Amino acid sequence: MVIDADGLRVFNNNLNLFKEINSNTVITPHLGELSRLVDMKTEIVF
Repeated sequence: MVIDADGLRVFNNNLNLFKEINSNTVITPHLGELSRLVDMKTEIVF
């Protein structure tokens, strides 16, 4: 399974959900999506 774009919004502010996905899952966030996921500024994530 690939989780991308709006599918990643489910994980915003609830990173524990990552424990529920299996190792066959790939996430493909761009910097903006990743910064939202980890609640950090884009400059820090980069």
